Amino acid sequence: MKIKFIRACDMVAIPQKLLIDPRLSLTAKGVAGALLTFNDRDYSIAELSEETGASVEDLLYGLGELLAHGYADYRDNTYILKEAM
Repeated sequence: MKIKFIRACDMVAIPQKLLIDPRLSLTAKGVAGALLTFNDRDYSIAELSEETGASVEDLLYGLGELLAHGYADYRDNTYILKEAM
């Protein structure tokens, strides 16, 4: 099977360190990539699930991995992706 990629002008940069980190699952890497596409505002997990097509469970699992490995923080009921990933 072949996959053809076509570059779009509306793109997001994902830190290479995150993408090649063997401690992270593809789910966590995908969650990080999806979250980097959103503007800074409050989103519920249900909204993110609807917007991304990922299950709530996958989002929470991915966020948990990002927290565990230092790519995100959680404070005041808010997940925050670290800028210096």
